[in-house]
Amino acid sequence: MLSIVNRTGGGNQSGLDTFIFGQAASMVRSDVYTMAGLAVAIILLIVIAFKEWKLYLFDPDFAKGLGLSSSTMNVLYVFGLVTTIVIGIQAVGVILMAALLIIPAVSARYWTHSFKMMMILAAIFGGLSGALGTFVSAQGTGWPTGPFIVIAASIFFIISLVFGKEKGLLVEQVEFKNQQRKAIAQNELPGVLKEGDH
Repeated sequence: MLSIVNRTGGGNQSGLDTFIFGQAASMVRSDVYTMAGLAVAIILLIVIAFKEWKLYLFDPDFAKGLGLSSSTMNVLYVFGLVTTIVIGIQAVGVILMAALLIIPAVSARYWTHSFKMMMILAAIFGGLSGALGTFVSAQGTGWPTGPFIVIAASIFFIISLVFGKEKGLLVEQVEFKNQQRKAIAQNELPGVLKEGDH
């Protein structure tokens, strides 16, 4: 669609480039205030309805049995998600926003089983990715901010994948080796006892 529109007369005025890839470097103070206001509203919504959301997301039938309206919860959930996307589109664009919705949450999952802690860690990973990506892109001329933010988020994901204390590859490998040693020790113990009896 971008290629077709850009080939038409005045296609470069369509704004699709900034919509798809973002324009974090050209944001002004009013944009930052708007985004901060929307972000605070989303955070308040999450804090106020945290227990209800957790019930609705993990056990909708139980939530319905407690009297929670599934349609109301769905509307609130979609409203929060769409507002989050709107906040990020101007900074990183549509394509990279999809990555930022997924990568920090998946990275956080490697560190904890707690839903609350996972949300906090995802927010930290997302914030650090934004700060680091913006800092790196500012070091060069014409370096796009959005892709560097996603690269930073991907680095956090790789670190979490390897070193995460819940499901990290390194931790799982160490646990597997420990279980293997225990199994070998348990299998050898009966043999040692039998030799001692003789």
